[in-house]
Amino acid sequence: MMAGNDKVCVGIEPGQNAIRLEVNDASASLQELLDAWQPLCDDAGISKTYAAGHFAPCRACEQNCCLSADISPDLISLRRLAQGLDMSIAGFVAEYCRPDLLEHGLMKVRSQPCVFLHSNICAVYPRRTLLCRFYICAEMAGPTQELIYRISLLGAAAAHRYAREQGIIPAPVPHGLGGFDRAFLQLMEEHMAHAALDYFLQAENYSQIPLAIVLE
Repeated sequence: MMAGNDKVCVGIEPGQNAIRLEVNDASASLQELLDAWQPLCDDAGISKTYAAGHFAPCRACEQNCCLSADISPDLISLRRLAQGLDMSIAGFVAEYCRPDLLEHGLMKVRSQPCVFLHSNICAVYPRRTLLCRFYICAEMAGPTQELIYRISLLGAAAAHRYAREQGIIPAPVPHGLGGFDRAFLQLMEEHMAHAALDYFLQAENYSQIPLAIVLE
């Protein structure tokens, strides 16, 4: 069964227990995708690896992904997070990102648990990152997973490019990084050549990012 809006729908892959995304209109925006995706978090009919009994809403989950996940902000969320805390972007990065990674040119929010997890509740939920918005501990159909990863990497790549150009973080220094962080940094570098990156750099909100350019 598919649900969502006229332009973007999400549901379960027929014959499988995997989330499938359909973009029915090339004019759809990233915000419309996010609006269609959000109900999955509260859908107790989807099998979720870490949910109680594997079928439960994400809300109030005792195995909260925010306890362990490493999050790299996209540029729109980076701006919103800093603004919401009445800080400059440079101030936000210095205060809330891991210093051991910043020296390598990699921005990741302080984690284990996330610095914004207060009493098991996200304190910045309306301004959370794309990685947080898309995360769900459920299986995804291959093309859907690929698209979600591409969007998240483009957003993070835009944030890193902006931060470098503003002198907030140095150029990437892969030497000395762990394997996962080094691979993540490399993937972002590859996505900086994508045609959609300019949209992520210029957009003030997710409605200004067309899915068509991401799908190319």
